[in-house]
Amino acid sequence: MDNPNEKAVPESVPTTRELLGQDASKNKSVKNILIVLICLFILSVTAALAYFIGKVRPTQNRDEIGTVRPCTLEAKICPDGSSVGRQGPACEFAECPLSASTESATPVFK
Repeated sequence: MDNPNEKAVPESVPTTRELLGQDASKNKSVKNILIVLICLFILSVTAALAYFIGKVRPTQNRDEIGTVRPCTLEAKICPDGSSVGRQGPACEFAECPLSASTESATPVFK
């Protein structure tokens, strides 16, 4: 270093392969973090959609806290002797079926 205009070069200058190897490992970790974040985001969106779809979609009779309350197993005896049970979201009795004997017993006036 006799010349004052010369710059000192460090003895251990990293090679291009060394530099690329360090960047590649950093890129892998960044990619892994991004993949995990994207998966968490997709999972969160899916859970939120399932929650809101479940709240909006009508189901059977629900009580105050939102749990499904099944209909009781009562039966209604129809005039023709058949029976019908409760059904639907309000647990109301189904309509009695019309039978031939019921239709013919009803007078029709013209």
